[in-house]
Amino acid sequence: MCLNISNSCFSGHFICIYRPPGHPANFFEQFQDLLENVITIHSDFYIVGDFNLHLDTPSATTTIFNDILASFDTTQHVNFPTHIHGHWLDIIITRSSCKNIQTPTVVDGLSDHNTVIANLKVRTAPAVSKHNVFYRAFHSINIAAFMADITTSNLVTHPREHLSELYKQYHQILKTLLDKHAPIKTKSVSQIYISLPTPDACRSLNQLRDCLQDVSLWMKNSKLKLNANKTEFIIIGTVTQRAKLDGFFPTHILNQSVTPAPSVSNLGVNFDESFNFKQHISKTCRCCFYHIRDLRRIRRFLSLSVAKTIATALVSSRLDYCNSLLYNTANKDIARLQRAQNCLARVFTRSPRFSIALAPCALSHYFQDLHNILSSTRI
Repeated sequence: MCLNISNSCFSGHFICIYRPPGHPANFFEQFQDLLENVITIHSDFYIVGDFNLHLDTPSATTTIFNDILASFDTTQHVNFPTHIHGHWLDIIITRSSCKNIQTPTVVDGLSDHNTVIANLKVRTAPAVSKHNVFYRAFHSINIAAFMADITTSNLVTHPREHLSELYKQYHQILKTLLDKHAPIKTKSVSQIYISLPTPDACRSLNQLRDCLQDVSLWMKNSKLKLNANKTEFIIIGTVTQRAKLDGFFPTHILNQSVTPAPSVSNLGVNFDESFNFKQHISKTCRCCFYHIRDLRRIRRFLSLSVAKTIATALVSSRLDYCNSLLYNTANKDIARLQRAQNCLARVFTRSPRFSIALAPCALSHYFQDLHNILSSTRI
């Protein structure tokens, strides 16, 4: 009896054999014919059953059988008694290169044969993650109409006198106008994660292609579209591991030629191929210093509470966002975030440029005001 089990993660032929007791006669010839047929199939095969051969006892029959297994590069995995009389009768045969099967075990059976159990390690399906991304289409704004609305708004015609109230008025009116000219839109982003061991790279890539085809078909049936032009692909690993996979790329996925990208963005976090988050830290620092420079220009016009609100909203929130991913990151990279935080402290307290290094009390005063802690501690 032969059973073929196949899906996107596993493919295998299970063959069950029973040989009646007695002299093997033509069994060895028939068994070789069977191996000649199954040895050429692409998937793994698992031959199980009661062979009624005393493989634990050296004999001419045992020698012939073992020679047949060796000539076809197959392995017999059972090395313990499976019969009440202590012989190895029930066996499991696979390719010698098969790594899916674990060491068999035996439990008491209901007859004179025991039950042989062997677990198979089957690769799980690629994990598909879906999330919604909210954005505004700023490029579609009609600049003339937008400027006309700003000109006729209360921000220009009736501005508030107090600075804190003016800031709130600016924020409220700008949000209202953006909702009118560039309303918030939502798009669905799908992500697939899959391990890519070098020996099974071809199989893993085929699984990835099949999974993407299934996702694309599902989206098509749901009147959605998977944008293949915006599909990004990244391999995360060491330099040596990535170098072993260079020969597999570029490859075609969804009829598009795909080459691994050096970094991809996931929910605002940049993942690089070395998984050291250096690019994410660089992006975070660049954005923080941009807002710190703007805050420095207007700091003398702001009250302490307004400056605290702006500093927390524009800078501290970015330093805190997903910072748990930076656990065990190199100290030199964490120091870059600390420098951004120290720079914000100088701007917030309106201190001289090198006051943080020369006067630790200024830094502690800033931390106390904004309820902050050192970057290395807050991760």
